[in-house]
Amino acid sequence: MHERDWDGYVRERLRLNVRPERETEIVHELALQLSQAYSEFLNSGVSEAEALRRAEAQAGEWDVLAGESTPPRIALYRSR
Repeated sequence: MHERDWDGYVRERLRLNVRPERETEIVHELALQLSQAYSEFLNSGVSEAEALRRAEAQAGEWDVLAGESTPPRIALYRSR
């Protein structure tokens, strides 16, 4: 199992119009949520590829996340 760069993954997809330090906080928070979801899916017994697919699906629509006025939160749907 290799460690994913979730911060990089989020930063590539999420376009925010906030101060750079605030963007870093938001990116890190979302990356942490994705990382936790990925780990949970792996622990549930699915393959790495399936855990990755499911974790990435947690984010939903990146433009919707970027448009929220409060810090974005990923809806962690636990469909197994």
